[in-house]
Order: sequence, then C-alpha cells, then structure tokens
Amino acid sequence: MALADPGSVGVDPGLLRDYDAQMRKAVRGGLMAGCASAILRQGQLVQGAGYGLADLDTKVPFCADTICRVYCMTKPYVLLVFMSLVEEGRAKLDDPVAKYLPAFRDVRVVGSDGALVRPKRSVTLEHLALHMSGIGYSAGFGAPPENDSQKSYAALVESVASGKVRSLKDFVGRLAKLPLRFHPGEDYEYGFSIDVLAHVVEVISGRSIEHCMQERVFKPLGMQDTGFAVEQSNLCRFAACYGTAQIWGNLYGHIPGKVPVTTRPGLVRIDGDSAKESAWCKGRECQIRAGGGWMAQNQGGLVSTVNDTVRFLRMLIDYGVSGNGVRLLKRETLLRMELPSPLGAATGRDICIFGNIGGYVSGGSEFGQGGHASTFWSLDRKDAVAVVWFAQHLDFWSWDAEVVDPEKADIWKMMHKVLVAVSVILYVIVASRCYLPSFSYPLSLSLFLMSPKCM
Repeated sequence: MALADPGSVGVDPGLLRDYDAQMRKAVRGGLMAGCASAILRQGQLVQGAGYGLADLDTKVPFCADTICRVYCMTKPYVLLVFMSLVEEGRAKLDDPVAKYLPAFRDVRVVGSDGALVRPKRSVTLEHLALHMSGIGYSAGFGAPPENDSQKSYAALVESVASGKVRSLKDFVGRLAKLPLRFHPGEDYEYGFSIDVLAHVVEVISGRSIEHCMQERVFKPLGMQDTGFAVEQSNLCRFAACYGTAQIWGNLYGHIPGKVPVTTRPGLVRIDGDSAKESAWCKGRECQIRAGGGWMAQNQGGLVSTVNDTVRFLRMLIDYGVSGNGVRLLKRETLLRMELPSPLGAATGRDICIFGNIGGYVSGGSEFGQGGHASTFWSLDRKDAVAVVWFAQHLDFWSWDAEVVDPEKADIWKMMHKVLVAVSVILYVIVASRCYLPSFSYPLSLSLFLMSPKCM
C-alpha cells in the first residue's frame, strides 16, 4: 500500500519532509524513545512512518504495528458500542442511569457550602457520554489528593490496586457512593463517566464490555492488536513506556527497594522493567476492563497500534462502514456523535460524544481522542484530513524548542497550516469563477496496513 503523492491531494511535500526531520531530531535529542504516525488526506495515505525505538533496551524499532498503551483512547470504542445499542432501541440518551444501575438512585452532590445535597436532576446516559455527570478523577499519576473529593477517588482506585475491587460492577457500585462534584448537566469534568457507561452497556447487553467491543468494533474492523492485554507471543512488539524521574517517583517511589531503570538520560522506564513485567502483559492485566479510566498503579484501558487506529478512522471516514463493507453504525448515528450536543451550551463549550471539539485546531469540524502516554487521533471532515500519532511517554504535552521546531514537529498544526494555504488558493480559484469539484472521501481508503519503514 504505497503512499499517495501528497501534492495530488493538496499537501505540500516540503512540510511533510520538515515534520519527518523534526521527528528524527526529537529522537536523537532524547525527547522520546520513538513514535509512529499516519496522515490521511481525502482518503489517501500521504504520510506513514516510524521513528526511533519502541524499547531502548531491546532496540526494537517503533513502527505502525508497535503495540501501545492508549489509556483514554479506549473511550471512543465504549461510546461506539453504547451508541450501537441506542441505535437498536435498547437504550435512550435521556434515560436515567438509575434505570440500569440502581446504585445511582441515591447519589448526592457537593453543594457550594460543602454540604451534600440532592441533585437537581437525575444523571442521564447522555450526561455520562458528555462528561457532564459530575463524576471526576483523582489527582492521577500518584500525585497526592488536594481535597476530600480527590481523596475519596484515590481510595477507590487504591482498592483496585489492593485487589479489594476486582470487577467493573463492584467499581461502579462504589463510585456511585461518592458525591458528584456538580449538578448533572451543569458543568463538564473529564473522569470515570465512560467507565460507568461501560457497565451500563454490560447490563443492557448481558455481556462484558470487553466482549462487546470485540464483537461490535474490533473484529468487524480487523483490529487484531487491540485489547486489554498483550499476549506473550506479541510482547516483542509491545513498546516500553517512559516518563520523567518525577512521574516515576510519584508512581513507585513509595515501594521499598524499587529503583528506576534509565537507559537514556531523561527517559525513565514506567510500567515494569521489561515487557513481561508490564501491567498489560497477559495474566497481569488490570481486572477492571472499562473505559480507560486511571486504575491502580498505572493501569487501565486498551492497547492498540497505529495500524488498528487507521482501520478505525477508515470506518469513521466512511460514516460507519468498515473497509470490508460491514456497517457498524448508521450514518445519522455517527453524525450525532460528532456534532455538538445542546446540553453542552450550559458549559460554554462545544461538546460532542466523541470529545470536546471546541478544543481542536479547526474548531467545530474536528474531533478526536488522546491517551495519557502520548497517543492520539483526530478527524476533520471539513478539511478531509485524519491524523494518528503514537508514542509511549507519560505527560509529554509540549515540544522542547531547544531540540526541535515546535511548529514543524506538531503534526496537527503542520497539517492545518498546509490546509489553510490550500483553502486560500481554492478561494482565489472560486472567486475567479473557475469550476471547482467538491472533495469527497472515496470508499476505498488506502490503509496503512503494513509496517512502514522504521527510522
């Protein structure tokens, strides 16, 4: 599956070369061990490459089939399964959560004076899908809780780490006893809402969320490397995860005798000293299989690859149809997930079921999802561009300007810079009354299905 000519779909090859050079600099400069990326423009693959190493100790290259922890990137798959049940008439977005989970009948809200009060309205399934339920997270990454609410969440997560909580049902039941941070529908806070929704899916379907995702998403799309654990036979493709010394200390500093593994300065190994010691290794994986919420010590969520994520994006680009012609969702259902919900107006944000689209570069036509170990995808329908970028580095949110050019290294900004320039040219053509055919996505999207050359 060869790369398409970037120029044929309005992409400046020079900017892609600049991006390629910046990724090489980032690896050589020690900002990360490695990464892989793919860019689709008008359904054509215009960039696909791996850079650096997936594991600094084993020297395995980082490629498109490198298996990575995707954390919160699990959420869109839960939402896709949930919306398929809505489409089948087995649930409604405005259904109260308590209809399926009785533990939510007696929830309370932390009032402005700190006292617990009854919620003004019931938590609905749409509140969960939009992160407007009042359910949040703890401090994360082992950082100390800053208030009583975070302390209660931290205690719940610790109960997973200690083995006291070993099922999603038990986890959600305990979560329902914690006070909501605001009245449902009145604010936005990213948190365990999708994990609760995952259990709603289990109750409605009578099957585990893992089974539902496999049957309704991963198998139809051919996403063979996506799941909640890495088989022993695939550990050779499983990337190591890295972070700073501070993050390592937050996560493991309290464990007697444990010392950090640092093969390269500034890159401390997180999640086991080898692949077989990872919390995602089959037999060691987190027992709470849900929506990517932060569970226990650096656990929670799926593993996946750039290749598999491109398969998922192909389905989104083709409005719910997989590469082999299987329809997962109706077009109107998928569009409902992408468009801002009227409920979001209460928060002053454009919030859709696929995420807070107001925070994306193109604002209003782009949506996507990221994971805490530096994985993300996005799709912009207006500009006909989709991007996937995977690394394995915790809390890696900005580029070091002393090592790389941030503008050229940022794959999002780089692509939108390309397309802004193209839009100006097209505007001039239209203004000159020249005929301009409309862009559309071909059903035969060129997939990034083989391992690209690893650099």
